[in-house]
Amino acid sequence: MKELILVWLLCCVPLFSFADNNITTGGDNSFNKSQEISQDQTKSLSSRAGAHRQHLKEWTVIMYWDGDDHEIQSDLLNDFTEMAIAKVGSTDQVNMVIQFDRYPGESRYGGWSITHRFFLTPGMEPTEANAIKDWGDRQGGGRETDMSDPDVFRDFIKWAVRNYPAKRYALIVADHGFGWKGLAIDNTNYQRAMSVKQLRQAIEKSHVHFDLLSLDACLMQMIEVAHELWHSGVDILVGSEANGRTWPYAEILQSIMQNPRMSAEEIGQIIVDRYIGSHPEDTGITLSVVEVGRINALASAVKELSLAILNDSPLEVVKDKAAEVMKAINNAVIYKKNALDWQSAGGISVYFPGDINVMASPPPELLYFYKTPVVNFPGDSLWHDLLTYVWDFNNLNAHRFMLIDIRKNMKPFDLMENDKVDLYDLCNSIMNYPSP
Repeated sequence: MKELILVWLLCCVPLFSFADNNITTGGDNSFNKSQEISQDQTKSLSSRAGAHRQHLKEWTVIMYWDGDDHEIQSDLLNDFTEMAIAKVGSTDQVNMVIQFDRYPGESRYGGWSITHRFFLTPGMEPTEANAIKDWGDRQGGGRETDMSDPDVFRDFIKWAVRNYPAKRYALIVADHGFGWKGLAIDNTNYQRAMSVKQLRQAIEKSHVHFDLLSLDACLMQMIEVAHELWHSGVDILVGSEANGRTWPYAEILQSIMQNPRMSAEEIGQIIVDRYIGSHPEDTGITLSVVEVGRINALASAVKELSLAILNDSPLEVVKDKAAEVMKAINNAVIYKKNALDWQSAGGISVYFPGDINVMASPPPELLYFYKTPVVNFPGDSLWHDLLTYVWDFNNLNAHRFMLIDIRKNMKPFDLMENDKVDLYDLCNSIMNYPSP
């Protein structure tokens, strides 16, 4: 789903939270000393809680499809048609729910152009007759929504979990992607998009622990995105470093139907395998699976590399720090597959704008947007400082010229913007840079 639009958005105290899918309320405790329960009662309550969990389905797959665009809408309608033909849908072990927003001008399935929710059953087509008629908010069912609005996103998550609980939850967001700049553009709502920080805040405010988050959008497998999600309650993140193609939803969901006891890591691997396998002619695609809990260690390693360069440490020290980053990438990226053009890619990219020359000014996004109010990684890792160091033409430090030389010879994932490169390849180039 290739993106040619550049969108800028500048950019909670939970009342309750889900821990292992069990609700814990805020405020005072339900029991005090005058309400003590016996050991037998405790065992009985525990037994009933365990029995309730045993009766839950294994997975609820929550799909947030922002088709408010001609190209994306066509792709997602094709996906829905393939799912209907393949008899993909909910089972006694898996719930599948979709919020699908469409765009005017497409006649298929009645040509509706608002947002509908579906509890997917085998053979279901995306007609208004098959849509959920009551969203439980006293406003009825289908309506126009701004899919870039984090509140709309959060409300759908909470509705899905409330109505279709399970032992584990997978969330898939599908639309255009802009990397650290955001995703989910809504063309019937002033072309707004959701920032990565808003994505993270919406997930946090939903109070749902997601075993798996898959971003079916271009350029989203960046360290900036993964780091933003580090403490949001997401375990596994699936995404692409490169511009992407359509995902084979029918094949992916069929695999979950056939083996509902798969772990989040196994489903992530299935998504990668099915995606790469469905586009054998495309040499420019990537997909990887990241363990989000390991991203903070990677960000810390990047910070150490930044400090070594900014402090003008000896080149061997800088190379050692680059090696530590590579080690941390291998630890965080637990599965990946790359097409021919990206065989050496390590599974996670980083912002590093190119076209560095003495006549050019630093990119406006680096000066004004690549900062903590938009995304946390640039400040936490000192990567913003490192990039401004590279763009300082009064700086005659040898490390700066090394980075300029390396970046000039790196292929970016997005040729138009020329600002996203593979982090592993970058550090490998530092490691192999000739000593003076």
